Amino acid sequence: MLNKILFLQLFAVFLSSLSVADEHELKFACTQFPPFKIQDSETPGIDVERISTIIDRLGLQAEYTFFPWARAYEEVKTGRQDALCGCSYQRERTEFFYFSDEFGTHAQGFLTSPGSAISDDFEQGKSLDEYSLAVVRGYQLSNELEGLVPNVVRVKDDLQAITLFQQGRVDAVFGYIDVMRHIIQKHNLDIPIDFHTIERRPYYICFHKNEKNHDLLHRFNDEIRQSKADGSFEKINRKYLGN
Repeated sequence: MLNKILFLQLFAVFLSSLSVADEHELKFACTQFPPFKIQDSETPGIDVERISTIIDRLGLQAEYTFFPWARAYEEVKTGRQDALCGCSYQRERTEFFYFSDEFGTHAQGFLTSPGSAISDDFEQGKSLDEYSLAVVRGYQLSNELEGLVPNVVRVKDDLQAITLFQQGRVDAVFGYIDVMRHIIQKHNLDIPIDFHTIERRPYYICFHKNEKNHDLLHRFNDEIRQSKADGSFEKINRKYLGN
């Protein structure tokens, strides 16, 4: 009888420890998007390293799982994962997610040869008929060029777009500035270029709506502000994007 009581007591302690561990671990759903999210334990990306910085300061643990975007969204929406590694704000998403304070911005714009007038012409609403542009197929950016630029070459990824530009087969690349900077640095591409930012769009860490994450959100936001103020975020940026 005593052995049975002891077993039940030990089992209760074991279950309690599992519960505490669960409360201290957050599951993040990420989508491959270098240099922000990279499925690589050594260089996991800007956003994953930023999140890890905050999680460490909060005394918590994080688990990162990579999915295609639609699957990642559904995993967090249904609560199987705690948060998306990054998402843009849309009003309809507030039904399912808590949005952190601004976690970063994605700059969109042109990669061109030095002195090119394409970005000025674009911003002034002038015709871009004389230019040819490369853009990654599937990016929202690709849709935004519809009707504006007749000579659009849609490619599979940013490296292919930059290669076409390097070969002189397109006049410019329209894409995410930091993604293009990362590729040029990673592949040691020595080409004369200018970047022209057209727009910056903020993004956030998006938490599944439940009591645990509601209580966490304010502390997470405090650490975002602290990490920006003390240079921790900027140090991570330089690691992936250079100075």
